[in-house]
Amino acid sequence: MKEKKNKEKERVLKFLEKLPPDRKIYYRIGTVMVEVTREEAIRLLEKEEN
Repeated sequence: MKEKKNKEKERVLKFLEKLPPDRKIYYRIGTVMVEVTREEAIRLLEKEEN
């Protein structure tokens, strides 16, 4: 189960890195969804606990 989450997380990180810098990205924190930059999204995903 943990391996599946890690593989999906890696897939999303690779996808984010390919996006143009000005692309709008939304990140869900609990019940709130906020707009973040590509770099912020990558940082948040890397810090996210499994």
